[in-house]
Amino acid sequence: MLRNGVGRARVGATRQIRRFTCSVLSTGELTVEEQLRQAGRRCRAYAGQEVRLVGVPAQPHDGAFGIFEALNGFASGAALSQHLKDSARRFNGTPGRAFVEYVVARQDTLSTDLRDNITRFVDDVCGAEIDGQIVRVARRFALMAAAGELATTIGILPWPAGEATRGADACFRAWRANRPGNGGGPSDGARQVLQLVEELAASRFEEWAEAARPSAADRNGLLGYRRHGEGCVQYWITPDGLRQLCSGHDPKEVAAEFARRGLLRCVGDKTAVSIAGPDGRKARFYHLRVAVAGPEKERTAATA
Repeated sequence: MLRNGVGRARVGATRQIRRFTCSVLSTGELTVEEQLRQAGRRCRAYAGQEVRLVGVPAQPHDGAFGIFEALNGFASGAALSQHLKDSARRFNGTPGRAFVEYVVARQDTLSTDLRDNITRFVDDVCGAEIDGQIVRVARRFALMAAAGELATTIGILPWPAGEATRGADACFRAWRANRPGNGGGPSDGARQVLQLVEELAASRFEEWAEAARPSAADRNGLLGYRRHGEGCVQYWITPDGLRQLCSGHDPKEVAAEFARRGLLRCVGDKTAVSIAGPDGRKARFYHLRVAVAGPEKERTAATA
């Protein structure tokens, strides 16, 4: 409701629904998808959620000063952080009120300039981009850039001209670089498969060595086989198993993405390979390799 900008509608109420525009800044360290996973819900984050609650990585290029790009004369990142906290307490609300008063008194003349600035920013960062979700997020960052430049011009912010635009541009590009399916993070379909493979590893994937034994458990409902080795967990997923894991997504597109990312062992341009299974019979599998870390990595090394 906060990001949609629409207040609560009550049954039978004649009062007009409140509408507002609000940008949300959180110090949370988890993305929407990570929040859902920690809540124990076996569901994925939808694109609309990730567009409304934009996740920007708080990590400058070199990371020398933590989340800060520069210390601006302070001895350390901790000193700068404390200065910002103290200033926020001392001047709480003062810049905001001054900004609103200025804008309200001149909103008729400012609206045209604001639209022009937003259009210019979006053109600069998006180019010929036609993805509506990307443009929508770009327009939000453009509004922040325009507001920052205006606040600088009228003396509310002590920044040099162009600094607000540079900051908004950097944040937008960082978000876009990490956007699922955009060369940064995996697409929704790929993430769904990786998440389900992790969750169902023990229950729906049989150990390769165990499956080779005559007394192997009933294989009904299995999605494939798994084995530790080469510094990763290797999964041999059946074509039907991949279709189940890709529910709601195109298995061919997901397999092609895994191949591009080097997670799928292919033969030529074929993403599904025909090999002898643990029972000796030849079958088609998608050979997915998932990296492991921590204690699981030590176990992998020991098994290999």
